[in-house]
Amino acid sequence: MAIIKLQSEADAKLSRYYEFDPENKAGILGKGGMGIVFKGKLVHSETGKYDPVAIKVLFKDLSEDSITRAKREASIQIVHENIIRMYGFVETTDSDGKPRSHIISEYLQGETLDKVLAKRGALSQPETIRIVKSILAALYMLHSKGYIHRDIDPSNVMVCDDGKIKLIDFGIAKQVADYHGEFTSGTIEGKFIGKINYASPEQAEGKHWLTNVTSDIYSTGILLFELLTGKLPFSGSMYEIIKGHREQIIPRNELIPKELQYVIRKATAKDPAARYQSATEFIVDLERIEQGKSPIPQPLKKWIAATAGALLLLAAALGIWRYEETKQVRYAETLREASSRMSVALYRDALDAYKEANRLIPTDSITQTVEMLELLTQAVDAYTQSEYAIADSLFRLAEERSSSDACYYLGEMSYEGTGAPKNFRKGFDYTTKAAQMGNKLAEYRLGYIYQNGIDVEADYDKAIRYFERSGKIIDMGAEANNPELQFVKGNMYMNGNGVPQSATRAVEYYEAAANQGYPRAQYALYEILNKENPHKAMEWLTLAAGKGYPKAAYRLGVWLIGQQQYKEGFEWTQKAAEKNYSPAFRQLGAIYQEKRKNSLSEAIQQSLRIKGDDALSHQYTVKALDYDFDSYLAMYDIGMDYLEGNGVERNVNEARAYFEMARNKVEQLPYRMENGKRIYDELRYPLAEMVRTFNYTQYIQ
Repeated sequence: MAIIKLQSEADAKLSRYYEFDPENKAGILGKGGMGIVFKGKLVHSETGKYDPVAIKVLFKDLSEDSITRAKREASIQIVHENIIRMYGFVETTDSDGKPRSHIISEYLQGETLDKVLAKRGALSQPETIRIVKSILAALYMLHSKGYIHRDIDPSNVMVCDDGKIKLIDFGIAKQVADYHGEFTSGTIEGKFIGKINYASPEQAEGKHWLTNVTSDIYSTGILLFELLTGKLPFSGSMYEIIKGHREQIIPRNELIPKELQYVIRKATAKDPAARYQSATEFIVDLERIEQGKSPIPQPLKKWIAATAGALLLLAAALGIWRYEETKQVRYAETLREASSRMSVALYRDALDAYKEANRLIPTDSITQTVEMLELLTQAVDAYTQSEYAIADSLFRLAEERSSSDACYYLGEMSYEGTGAPKNFRKGFDYTTKAAQMGNKLAEYRLGYIYQNGIDVEADYDKAIRYFERSGKIIDMGAEANNPELQFVKGNMYMNGNGVPQSATRAVEYYEAAANQGYPRAQYALYEILNKENPHKAMEWLTLAAGKGYPKAAYRLGVWLIGQQQYKEGFEWTQKAAEKNYSPAFRQLGAIYQEKRKNSLSEAIQQSLRIKGDDALSHQYTVKALDYDFDSYLAMYDIGMDYLEGNGVERNVNEARAYFEMARNKVEQLPYRMENGKRIYDELRYPLAEMVRTFNYTQYIQ
């Protein structure tokens, strides 16, 4: 065996790598014009678990244009049940020092749709509609990310053994300037792109500046015809096929019911403006057919009434026609409103709009969206009210229904350590997944991470791109009075993320969110105003703590203890600990110390009439580290426990290990130099310099 391991910089940060055996002929999945595809593994380093993947090893003699195209294909990493998942592009060098390129993607078991057609011929109407709806669902997601596929045909659709339909091969997919816009660059005028049997008129003529999302819809219409009949609508020489696409309507076929004939002809209209303007419009008409309804608009009959009864019939006909027409218009408007509300994270408004759309014209896809949003709105409410256990379970259910917003919030909970152990890597994975699904808040978070180099290598160019992509939606959401996006906008100004840094503007946005009862913004105002206006700062802190926000409850507890209000301070600390907030666990550990208790912990114990208990103290401190793997204070305290035998058996080696971990964590914290000394932000990084300079060796015999 000659196992080859592959790992990009991004994979290294995610603690994973890929491997395959090029000498194992049984592992060859196929050969194509660009390379050989092997079955490989995606190995997760931390757990040793692995997932099967497909690894395409590109031929060495490919042109630079082909390599660029391969990189673009690998970069389209969209998480959707009807789209093949791309993991990335990895370059290595072989034993001769020559570059080798690899595309890693999801491993799919099944066969392509063209092979299914070759075996079976025409498919049944229900199966055809199911397949085409799956393709359209994939196209909707692809289009919403700003791409068009340009190569829809049966060979690029995988029918998986588990029944799923997957759109594959983004080799000639192209990014567009906007949803219906032109190409930004890259395609040579007059050069044919795609497969001629499925090409839209504008593609067939090489007019790529006219190609947009409706070009994919045209190709899907041709595919729909082929699945129902087992043959293509236009045949002959290339000239004859192009002429058919440009000039001839799709021929009638006895295997195609009139309702589907109407759908096919609308999808394949010569004028792009006359086609379905989105994949969802196409899906709606297919679902109407599934429900036994006709998508064909009823024409107004021209006849003259000779009797009162005939006039009444005419009036009724007019009324029904106008009602249906009005309903269709209202449905389209309601869907646009729902999408608009969803884009700026106004989930409850979006839910109401989707419910109204479903009431007008019930469809499976809208029903599923309503179900997801009902979970999401409840989860966000629980999150805002600091009911993290409830929020976590609801977000996970929404995530299973492909909610990018749920992934974003799960990431935020992991970053903050609210309701779940603080874990940057887990948060980063959630955020990356949300961003791949098009979530703009997640893209902003990634911009913040790359700008500040938080557990990743700082990349300012990447940060700027993320800020640019997310800025417009954040502005729209803030203007729409969404407290989450107002809070994020405040963060942008506070940290200078994609906008000029301005504490004044940050306070404006924080206050807008805080006045709506948003606890994260209330706590942010406390941090900003704590030195300049401590009275106002405490008002905001108390409001945030009252909302159950654990960071605020803990901070209020610390302040009250400092004011010798021990009972109230202890109670707020316990409330924060009930939310599994790591600093609160450490604070309780300090309160229960016995052997090395200081005057403060002794005063608290006496005031509350509790006894010191080193074993309990150690348990609280260990719990603090369990819920925040980066807590240098918890590491330091555990080190002291092992050094002195407080609640545990004395163990010098364990003590040394924890002290070193604590010191290394502090070394990574930001600081400023003043008179030759390091100065840390005491509010955010208390006792950091003490931990960094602590000389434990003098206590070890």
